[in-house]
Amino acid sequence: MTEQLTWRKSCWLIFEYSVRSIFIRKSSWAGTLAFAACLAILFPFSFGTELIQKAEIRHGAFWAINEFIVALTVGRLFTLESESGILELVLSSGISRSALLFGKILFVVLYLLSVQLPLMVVWIVFYNVPA
Repeated sequence: MTEQLTWRKSCWLIFEYSVRSIFIRKSSWAGTLAFAACLAILFPFSFGTELIQKAEIRHGAFWAINEFIVALTVGRLFTLESESGILELVLSSGISRSALLFGKILFVVLYLLSVQLPLMVVWIVFYNVPA
């Protein structure tokens, strides 16, 4: 029972630290969202406006943009932690590795959703994506 409680507290501690670090560096979230929105608006024009009206191209372009934004976001998150040295500190502590991994995965998933949902709204508005 105590091991589960310790694991949950460790997991929550990692999640809470990650959320706080994003709120301290507000430009990280806003910059990623602004870049994603610009990419969602400009990327399809490389195909041409006639070609983007086809559903296969439109959905493929949105998938490519999403994959690029996911790679960029995860890279930026871990770069910020690596530069500050906090990742080495956390790894050298006595926190369970599974709690650390689960807390980071939970944070990254929620962070990506917070970027992807507004991006999807921008995509729907600009490209009249049918329901």
